[in-house]
Amino acid sequence: MTRHEVREAALFMLFSNAFNEFAAPEDYAEAETFSRVKAAADSLIESFGLEESAAALKLAENVDKNAESLDAVIARFSPTRELARIPKLLRCVLQMAVYEMDFVGEVPDKVAVNEAIDLTKEYGAGTDSSFVSGLLGGYYREKHPGE
Repeated sequence: MTRHEVREAALFMLFSNAFNEFAAPEDYAEAETFSRVKAAADSLIESFGLEESAAALKLAENVDKNAESLDAVIARFSPTRELARIPKLLRCVLQMAVYEMDFVGEVPDKVAVNEAIDLTKEYGAGTDSSFVSGLLGGYYREKHPGE
């Protein structure tokens, strides 16, 4: 899978996870290692033939684990929309981009921003890409003053 396809698969997992309540198994041993994101991935693989990808699953799980801190960044750079009013798809795209900017050193911040814009153009609505570009651009400028 290309890096873009990994991001795309991770987006599908995060988006599916945002809408579905995947309950942990009742068996304690299984519940201890249960991952809602993995359950979403398994469901997508089974229902839609999504290609299985360890890299996509790792990205989606890490975004999910850090969702609270990622949402705090998104809320700070979204002066016109409350977090709850940002469509789930955009929120997943934004969370993934902020995660890559903050925690994935081998991905340049500009690449994370551009990939988020591309995913939004592909799966979002009309002006969504402008919103994503503006929000992530503001965060990028804070992280890289003077560039």
